[in-house]
Amino acid sequence: MLRLGAIATLIAASSLLLSPSTAEAKPRPKKNVVHRRKAPKLERKATTPIPRKEPPLTVTPPEAPQEEEPPKVDEEPRTEEVPIPAAPPPPADPIPTEPVATESPRRLELGGRLFSYFRTPFSFQKPIQQVSTSAWLEARARMSEGTFANLAVVGDLLTPSAEGKVEGRARLREAFVGAHKDGIEARVGQQIISWGNSDLVHAVDFLTAQDYTFFSVSSDARQIGAPSVMLSYAPDEGASPLRITTVWQPFFPASRVLRPPDLDPRVVLLDEERGGYSLAQSEVGVKLGWSPGGWDVALIGFRGFNHLAEPYLKAIRPDQVVEVGRRHLQRHAIGTQASMTIDAWVLRFEGAYVVTENHDASNPRQVPTHVDAIAGVERAIGERFRVGVQSVNRWYPRFVDFDSPKGDRPEEIDLNERIARVNARFQNYTHSFRPGATLFVGFTSEDESLELSVAGMTYFVGHDYVIQPMVGYRVLEALKLDAGVQVFGGSLETSLGALRRQGGAFAQATYAF
Repeated sequence: MLRLGAIATLIAASSLLLSPSTAEAKPRPKKNVVHRRKAPKLERKATTPIPRKEPPLTVTPPEAPQEEEPPKVDEEPRTEEVPIPAAPPPPADPIPTEPVATESPRRLELGGRLFSYFRTPFSFQKPIQQVSTSAWLEARARMSEGTFANLAVVGDLLTPSAEGKVEGRARLREAFVGAHKDGIEARVGQQIISWGNSDLVHAVDFLTAQDYTFFSVSSDARQIGAPSVMLSYAPDEGASPLRITTVWQPFFPASRVLRPPDLDPRVVLLDEERGGYSLAQSEVGVKLGWSPGGWDVALIGFRGFNHLAEPYLKAIRPDQVVEVGRRHLQRHAIGTQASMTIDAWVLRFEGAYVVTENHDASNPRQVPTHVDAIAGVERAIGERFRVGVQSVNRWYPRFVDFDSPKGDRPEEIDLNERIARVNARFQNYTHSFRPGATLFVGFTSEDESLELSVAGMTYFVGHDYVIQPMVGYRVLEALKLDAGVQVFGGSLETSLGALRRQGGAFAQATYAF
């Protein structure tokens, strides 16, 4: 899903032929005889002198042929001896050899990374936003030629977390088994299946969720997967450029968000409402991809839920405590993605039409049906620089009226209006049309030890933005240090502007093994 309002936190490559010369008896040259054709070579196998033979008479027109001169009496015939081939040596006893060992298809690869992250606001009066140390352990196993398994376990120690908590947690990032043969591949287990090819934001990433409460330089650190069954097929035993992929998630993943800092203390956010394991609570995604080389295009269909819960007013207690519930509303979508490489240029596109439960836009507290479109171009300049620009757009064919909240009492109407505007900032429907752009400029030194980059995003309607300059230095092949700042701006009533309090400076050390 296009998570435009959550971009802030993301700111986080052979015989020498030896044949014994066969001895040949070469006839003496005869006077006045012209040979137009060379006599065939004769292989001599006898060991006795071979008498000389007269060569055949050849005629060279227009001269008349001349008789050959008889041999002189005192001249003995010339003979040539053919060497007697030596008898072959007796065969040697065979040398026992061991059978050639073939590489076993079974193998196990272990790896992972350790990274520590520190983030502080620009104001020294405000508390530190996050101090964390994370450990990733990854294992990839191949049991046979066509079967495999992947495992990724993550542990985080947060002191504190972005929510101000000191806690340790462990989670299963991925754990699945799979098999492939003749163009068919199947995977079963906890998976992260991310669709889309754009930078920073996506329009067709329907199957994954995001942890917006966790800051990291690595964007994949925030991805949340789900138990999934994936089946893909490519005709012609996988040689076809066509590939059909189907994904079923029996239980959809949910994104995590930070509690609004200005939330009234009388407001209680209830746990998200999640149904049990059932077909009604499952998600299905289908992708038809065509990739002949140099370019690719795909059509995507999706039936599932909004992974970002939407709030609603559940109850007002007699003591004036407000209970706000959160639920995941159903949605259907059809989308496309495409990319093309032309010399040093890379062109990308993503688009989606998302139908929500609020299709007629009658409820200002729910996301209306909308269209997302992202078009980008990227180019390498020389060997050291890379520049990428994207157009990011969201359009609501029918838009909500924030001034028409529902309720029986004035306080209920007021609360519904507040909930609508808060959800609009989180879900990015503050305006009926939100055109924007992203920019990325990156530099890498010749030895690839130093990396400099500037990434940014802005909306032209609402005038909110985020910018992130960052420097990275690879101390060792396995150790990299990153540091930078994130700056948010704009009105507090916009998606990025509402995150101004989350701006700050950060640093991260990453060790890969």
